[in-house]
Amino acid sequence: MKKVLLSVLALLPLAICAQIQTGFYRVQNAGTSRFLSVIDNKSAGVVDLDVDIEMLRMLTGFEDTISFNPATVCYITHIGGSNCNLSGQDMDLYQRTSIYLQIFPYGVGTYRMGASSSQATRYLADDIDSPNPDSKMKGDQHWNFIPVDQSETGYFGVKPDIHTTNDNAYWATLYAGFGFTPSAETTKVYYVSSVKNGCAIIKPITGIVPKNSPVLVKCTGPQPSDNKLTLKNYDAAVAGNQLIGCFYNSNHYFDDDDGCYYEHRNRMDYKASTMRVLGTTADGKPAFVKTNIDYLPANKAYLDLTDSSSLPDVLPILTEEEYEEYITGIDELPAVTTAGKKVVYDLQGRRIAAPSKGLYIVNGKKIVIK
Repeated sequence: MKKVLLSVLALLPLAICAQIQTGFYRVQNAGTSRFLSVIDNKSAGVVDLDVDIEMLRMLTGFEDTISFNPATVCYITHIGGSNCNLSGQDMDLYQRTSIYLQIFPYGVGTYRMGASSSQATRYLADDIDSPNPDSKMKGDQHWNFIPVDQSETGYFGVKPDIHTTNDNAYWATLYAGFGFTPSAETTKVYYVSSVKNGCAIIKPITGIVPKNSPVLVKCTGPQPSDNKLTLKNYDAAVAGNQLIGCFYNSNHYFDDDDGCYYEHRNRMDYKASTMRVLGTTADGKPAFVKTNIDYLPANKAYLDLTDSSSLPDVLPILTEEEYEEYITGIDELPAVTTAGKKVVYDLQGRRIAAPSKGLYIVNGKKIVIK
């Protein structure tokens, strides 16, 4: 069975300006109550207005799916008249197609979305419930544009990835196509400034977090509603950030109406040899750790140790102050070591026969091997 969740319809010419104002929105189908999400920025078989709808998915469940999913957040830019541009998740509709999305009223409080060329006008519809399978009027064309704000039905919040038992804290990584500031002062945002002696050193980000910035978030609480963000259209860069982000984890195969086969594959392989993702140490502290996943999850951040002098399985996450306290009293091992005659453990408590560069426990004492 074909698993196309959206349909584009050739109907009547477009109508009056929608007057959708520039800002962040979630786009919900009024008939099915499902939300549009952008899960890919690649094309397969796109010609003119034959829109590549496999880069979109429709989702349900605000609290347990939508509220913390960056893929459901779109930035609408009102160009003029009914012309708008839609962007999100590193995908810009106009840059990809040179065609503006046209949004205009369609019923009471709802809108229709479409695009025109010299050949046709096409409209977007959610075809989960087609009243007549033989009709070209498949699906529902009524759409709601819901502003992303602080309300119970419109907020965006961070869902924690881990719970650290040593201090009862909640942490997450986030990689989103929008800028933001935490809505609560107790929600903190960090970047990894360096990797030293087997530790990931973090620094706080003050002010607006720029879009497309992979970051580490110390959450206020265990629910997305505890960790609301105020979204900003802010384009800059965090200098010296060692984190890398991943927007997509999409792999979908489909046949079109003409029997042509396409593949959507936009995901990043996880490399256990060099990649570390958010986890915990053996004693319940935050860390970047080696794991056994096949692909990196969407909208998350990771550390790549390809250029690092050492490749520990677990890198404790420390602020600069915590790191200085952590290494206090460490002695530097002489250039010619006697490590082979001593009992050497790494920071995870594993005995090491031939230590390389890094921080170790030698005969019960912290030692830096350079």
